[in-house]
Amino acid sequence: FKDGSVRVVGTLTIDSNENGDEFDPTLEDFQELFNKMAPGTGELYDPSWMAKFKLHHRGVNKYRNGRLFVAGDAAHIHSPAGGQGMNTGIQDAINLGWKLARVLSEGKQMEGVSEKLLDSYNEERQPIGQKLLKGTDQIFGYMASTNYLWLLLRNFFATWILPWVISSRERRAKAFWFISELGIRCRKSPIVGTAVGFTGSMRGGDRAADGKCETPDGEDKFLLDMCRGDCFHLILFAGRGAQMATPADLKSIVARFTESLASRDVGEIETHRVYSSKSDDESGIVDPEGELHKVYGFNEPGYVLGRPDAYIAHIGLQSAMDRLMGWLVKNY
Repeated sequence: FKDGSVRVVGTLTIDSNENGDEFDPTLEDFQELFNKMAPGTGELYDPSWMAKFKLHHRGVNKYRNGRLFVAGDAAHIHSPAGGQGMNTGIQDAINLGWKLARVLSEGKQMEGVSEKLLDSYNEERQPIGQKLLKGTDQIFGYMASTNYLWLLLRNFFATWILPWVISSRERRAKAFWFISELGIRCRKSPIVGTAVGFTGSMRGGDRAADGKCETPDGEDKFLLDMCRGDCFHLILFAGRGAQMATPADLKSIVARFTESLASRDVGEIETHRVYSSKSDDESGIVDPEGELHKVYGFNEPGYVLGRPDAYIAHIGLQSAMDRLMGWLVKNY
């Protein structure tokens, strides 16, 4: 820490005939543990806090059973290694929250679809919870091991390899992507899809990529900041180069989509038009240098249907949009 203090965490196995609740760790206990973990590296003194806690490694088999839903610590409890528990619990709640809200607000209009939507909570989040349990258990075991050979390997890694790993901006970005859980996907979910023929790297079930754009009034903003709220967002990308669609093309698509939407009970969907260069569309968004077009894989005009939780419900080229409304009605 900034004041020069260090945190010491380790494991202690209590014999079956001992009561772990009655054990209170002392500085001598921590020193003994420290000597095993980092032999000859120093003496512990002036502790600000000493405590014990029990580690659990448990997860439920299903996140939904009829009208009962579980999330966060009710669904998965584990060691704090990796710092993933809170982020995962928050994402559980966000994933479930908009689905519950949609079913409750739309009511009978969603008959035949509501069960599929609510079941998708378990199908999207339960596998992630299982991976979390497996990963944190392994990480904590590595960190807290007192095996001599493993200690040598771990200390060598922390001293020589880790500084090299974090010295690279690209590697730090990948580490952030992992820890923040922005890279989590649910491509196998029954309520996401990718249009036939689309070959871009982004797929249905990925978290929508973010990036800087220029608003119609010239303000710099991030794309996902313009796609907030509890509704779906249809983002039309004009494409790049000679294949770029005109403002008239995109406005025509929006008009047809809005007209079709009016006769279907699929809730509110906001539309956005994104161009890879300046256009005369007074409501258009500019993607400087076409960076977002590259990320999403749109050389040709394409679309992204974003969910309220910022995940991609469906993605593809605009030439395949005729089938989008039918897919939307069947799944949402």
